Amino acid sequence: MDSLNTKYLPGGFDQFIHFDKIVEFDNKKILFIGFGLEKLLLKVDLSKFSSVYFIVDDHESLMNSRLILADNKNINIRMMEFDNTDFESEEFDLVYSQGSHQNEMKNKTVKEIKRILKPEGIFCLGESVKLEDELPQFISDLYSIYEIEPLLNDKFISYYSERKFEVIYELDLSYTLKKYYKSWDDLLNENLKKLTDDEKQQNKKILRRIAHESKAYLDLGGFRYMGFKMLILKKGL
Repeated sequence: MDSLNTKYLPGGFDQFIHFDKIVEFDNKKILFIGFGLEKLLLKVDLSKFSSVYFIVDDHESLMNSRLILADNKNINIRMMEFDNTDFESEEFDLVYSQGSHQNEMKNKTVKEIKRILKPEGIFCLGESVKLEDELPQFISDLYSIYEIEPLLNDKFISYYSERKFEVIYELDLSYTLKKYYKSWDDLLNENLKKLTDDEKQQNKKILRRIAHESKAYLDLGGFRYMGFKMLILKKGL
């Protein structure tokens, strides 16, 4: 059942691919924020960066990340609160987040990211967005499971502009959500074939949750209400 506990991220690898095309990485110090980026960190060429830091915000995530990334000694993995890190002001050239700062602490986390970025430093982010102001209950339930508080699509850019970030690149990655939820559905079906009745009973809660999420998006029209956008921002004054 370990694979069912692996977090697949909306945006897939596409967000980083576009980040790589737009931004110069050579000899830059980068911070990756949020559990679930391990697959990405295993796949991309991190040798371009002068140093790579990766933070998660709980002990279980820390242990999991260190296990997955054990063979990569060039990644500094630490546990910190995203809204209150131990880093110095203006320490990083680049910060990367993919769906990991959308909870009730978002305002403080964005303020902290701005603090640790160098002048004109770059913040690449991907976030879930609401495509409608009023959401049906089954969509609200999906967001509440992960304590996500998405912005309305029309207010997404203005949120960061008001916080003195300059938008240098914007892309709608909503098309990745179908693949995201389909991967959950495929993973569920694959594991159901392997599990004994006792294992199914023991993991009933996560199995039910995965089935519910996939059905909500793929079968109940979740695509009409849920989107995913990426921005590349430059720190302003």
